[in-house]
Amino acid sequence: MVFEGARLIPGDGNAAIENSVFVVENGRFMLVGQQGDVQVPEGATHVDLNGKTVMPAKIDLHGHLCYEDVVEGTTAKANVTRENCIEQLERLAYMGFSTVVSIADLMEREVFPGDHLDVYQTPRSGINVPAVGERQPWGDVPLQLHGDIIPNAAQFFTTGPAVAFPGGGAGGHQARNDVMYPVGTEAEARRAVRDYVSSFTSRNLELPFIKIWVDDRGDRVETLSPPLYRAVIDDATQLGVSVAAHTVTLADAKERMGRAWWGQFTFRFGAGTCRTRNCLGSCGTWWPAATGRSGSRTQVPLMPWATRRGRILCCPRCSLRPESAFCRPGLYLGGENGRLRPSGVPA
Repeated sequence: MVFEGARLIPGDGNAAIENSVFVVENGRFMLVGQQGDVQVPEGATHVDLNGKTVMPAKIDLHGHLCYEDVVEGTTAKANVTRENCIEQLERLAYMGFSTVVSIADLMEREVFPGDHLDVYQTPRSGINVPAVGERQPWGDVPLQLHGDIIPNAAQFFTTGPAVAFPGGGAGGHQARNDVMYPVGTEAEARRAVRDYVSSFTSRNLELPFIKIWVDDRGDRVETLSPPLYRAVIDDATQLGVSVAAHTVTLADAKERMGRAWWGQFTFRFGAGTCRTRNCLGSCGTWWPAATGRSGSRTQVPLMPWATRRGRILCCPRCSLRPESAFCRPGLYLGGENGRLRPSGVPA
């Protein structure tokens, strides 16, 4: 098919092409240029795009979908239905997003002792938790939608429910506070990883990564200790799955960079962490940028289907060890770009 007449924004830094023409074959752009400069195939179907603008679709790499009913203005686990999720994916497509990666999604999982504790950041009410070892009856809507091509909707990928210390995971509305596996021992951490990965592999689905929280919210909650997140990393690595962390301290970040099998990072920098940013900038850490629905707050673990290679150089001041594994495809770093750029970290 030949599309003609649009203002085409190529997305590679070059100027927009007025009165463009581009040829699409089997879902791929084959030729792009100005009308008169591109030889189009004979017999091709022509589509007139005069007066329109064409640009690359955006990718939301850190979303939290389906909990909200946008029309009713409510947030609840009951909103996580196939119909509501698709409605949100259609909204994202309308706003120019082709793909969304959703984190800490509501899915059936094993019940752990931490599910019975009253430690969550937003108090829970009217919660009937099954016995330890049973299953949270939360269904599999995110897994149903994982990777599907739905007409007029953004493509959806779920990273599953995530892992955290009891009460140390997602903040905000109570609908999301207790979704993640609550692990308090190394044995629980390893059991959570196995159950987590199995929920994907049993359906022949690829798990993008396991998300963990390592953030005490300013000393307000207990978080995963190094032995606990090491257990998650170790077992995930054995199963061929990367781990991404929401983390805020220099000490935690340094340890992960020093572990050759650590795959991906999401950094949420708070007050008092400029040492972390300055250290990363002086190390030559490269933070790929992405644009998400959350505006400037872009915590983005880049995915293998939308990636560029990250690189970490030696930083003696911060005692970071250069590891060859950090230069392999599959290691991607994310951060809050607005705060990182002034610190000398390119995005």
